[in-house]
Amino acid sequence: MDTQPINCDGAELLGRDTPGSPVNLQCAENSKTADVLPCREKRVLLEGTTLAVKLWGDEDLALTCASEDRYIAVHGFLDNAGTFDLLAPRMLDRGAVAIACIDMAGHGWSDRRAPYRGMDWVSDIGKTADKLGWDKFSIISHSLGGMTALAFASLAPSRVCRLIVIEALGWMSQDSQGQLEMQRKALEEPPKGKNIQTYPTLLACAERRAAMNMVGTLPLEAAQVLVQRGTKRSEDGYTWASDPACLATHREAPTEHYVQAMLAQIQCPTLLLVADDGLWKKGALFGTGLFSTKWYIAVYLTTFLATVAHLVTHWFTLPKGYYFPGIKAPSVRGLQFVYNLANRRLACRPMHVHNMRSGGHHPHLTQPDQVADAASQWIASPA
Repeated sequence: MDTQPINCDGAELLGRDTPGSPVNLQCAENSKTADVLPCREKRVLLEGTTLAVKLWGDEDLALTCASEDRYIAVHGFLDNAGTFDLLAPRMLDRGAVAIACIDMAGHGWSDRRAPYRGMDWVSDIGKTADKLGWDKFSIISHSLGGMTALAFASLAPSRVCRLIVIEALGWMSQDSQGQLEMQRKALEEPPKGKNIQTYPTLLACAERRAAMNMVGTLPLEAAQVLVQRGTKRSEDGYTWASDPACLATHREAPTEHYVQAMLAQIQCPTLLLVADDGLWKKGALFGTGLFSTKWYIAVYLTTFLATVAHLVTHWFTLPKGYYFPGIKAPSVRGLQFVYNLANRRLACRPMHVHNMRSGGHHPHLTQPDQVADAASQWIASPA
């Protein structure tokens, strides 16, 4: 296998005390005894790009254990493998044998590989498993990692035993007009990364990471976990380890038809964990719980009424080029997304949804015990 182990704090290979090197992350933080390290760092070479992998559990036993008990873990946008530092040991306590947490290309300790394309990240999942010697495996994923994992499970269904997705349900889609606008913006925007901000301390990095969280609130304690692996030293302090090119406008996005067709190809048991105060909190129409029966009724009834209102006010003419005609008026623009979200969930037939009352967009960091309990109970329940 073309993988290179290093000691867990990364000092030997990464030169942690030199400017430009990642910050030391102690794997022993969650260990039960001081002399036992439940994780180790590995380097995986994938066709010219080296990915960092934080491997929790028993690497040797993972080669012979039941395939569903070994996991690839994929983090969210601008996060890193450290996002699973609280969840991984709890999953090991509940029966998982090994969890390989990937730093996606351009994130954490992995190489940069601009321009960044979703399908490249999808391919990295299977290639990393190949390097580990895992033909079949399960996946734990969050946000962008969840989008990536769902795509992999749809394209390589024979390789995925079970799929746990936190706060994600497929790629962000665009209609034809949206594609044109996105590509125009991509051509006109300047290169990213010219003004790199430096922070004096890791605490300052964590405070900034918590403040700039794009969805919901991120407690400072959770942000501190992320910045341990998400920063690197500079001569003046600390900068972000992620590639600024990740922030560039994407030049392509799938249509909604494609996303739903992709989700329909997933065959493995799938658990979707959503928090009421997370990514889709504004989509809980009229106070109904996301993906509940009442929520579906509210979504489809509201969509129908919005469409009728459009037809009446526009002399029964349908707008052209939209996935669902009649609900692109600014006052109901968000309803398009909620309607698509409902259809995505129905397209993925093996999916079970678990609603959490709180946890924000990072419940695996803010409520790791609840997430681990929900996952283990789902795994133990009959299909």
